[in-house]
Amino acid sequence: MMIIWPARSRKQNMCREVSLTGKRLLRFLPILLVCAGLLVFSQASALAAAEAFQLWWNSVLPALFPFYLCTSILLRQGVLPFLSCAMRRLAALLRLPPEALPCFILGGVAGYPTGARLSAALGIPGYAAYCNLCSPMFLIAVIAAGLLNSRTCVPLLCLAHYGSGLLLLLFAARNTTAGMPAKQDVDQQKGSGGPMRMVGDGMAAMLQIGGCIAAALVFSSLLKQFGLYALLDALARRLGIPEGLLPALAQGLLEFTGGCKAICSLGLPLRTAATCCAFVASFGGVCVFLQTRLFVSGGVRHYFRVKLLQGAVAAVIAYLAAPLFLPTSAAVMHQQAETYAINALSGVSLLLASAVAVFATYLGAITLTAVFRQTGSSGS
Repeated sequence: MMIIWPARSRKQNMCREVSLTGKRLLRFLPILLVCAGLLVFSQASALAAAEAFQLWWNSVLPALFPFYLCTSILLRQGVLPFLSCAMRRLAALLRLPPEALPCFILGGVAGYPTGARLSAALGIPGYAAYCNLCSPMFLIAVIAAGLLNSRTCVPLLCLAHYGSGLLLLLFAARNTTAGMPAKQDVDQQKGSGGPMRMVGDGMAAMLQIGGCIAAALVFSSLLKQFGLYALLDALARRLGIPEGLLPALAQGLLEFTGGCKAICSLGLPLRTAATCCAFVASFGGVCVFLQTRLFVSGGVRHYFRVKLLQGAVAAVIAYLAAPLFLPTSAAVMHQQAETYAINALSGVSLLLASAVAVFATYLGAITLTAVFRQTGSSGS
């Protein structure tokens, strides 16, 4: 017996098309609002984009590009797999993949988004959120000495940031690699091309990172123009929260450098400001997430869960440990241009020292490889 379904009427088809069109409009509505905001608030958007590229040119590119080249050389020469083998016993004791420890260490030294890049290149993209850390140069020179104007915050911020990251790494599930596949073109240049190829790839990645920073800052500027930050300020006054803190935290959720700068400009007690900066720097913001997506695809919920948890743990550590490092009743003070220059010089010295350490590790691994090859050839 054959059942013949009645044909859909033209009215039903039109209703279905209208519903699909409505869903598409709802999906594209945020993009349309952003485009409208760029047209209406074009001057503020242009200033935000200029500020973003100035930040990228003055801070991100000098700090990240040398480490990008160093890690590219380490990957090309097979030094990172050698380090993974050397740390295999310690990783097994900690119930971690052997590649996780080198990614965590180098990711912490080089800063965002090196940890995600190395995790994807070594085949553990699920650990990108755990190994994606802020560089000590940024924590020391920019946040502690520059924005908070307190060198006593240096050990506090380092303890909160790297301590929270290490705690989450130790408690990470062993099936973390599921759901976060690596990009297929990550560091596939091994064995092909030369130094100029690595320089070109590095500059291309730096430009993409600069675009992510610009997108985050422009979007933050649009939220301010739309009045969202004013609404957060009104809510903060009702809840008894210091004025300007909620907008500063919201800005930090988008781009952590601007968020830390906004937090430190409020004149809060040093303990409160350091706690908020520890949360924002450990979370990294949407901007760092966009940079991570250059190397790792998928796993959006997993990434934000891990980074929000790391930010919360870092804030708790910073708040509880603050009496051990910070003077009582201290507040964030503004500093002069000479102090900023000293901080910049100290940041450059940290960058050079870290680069020398990475380069020394590279030379040592090359020497050991040559010795092992010569021993093997003589024994045969």
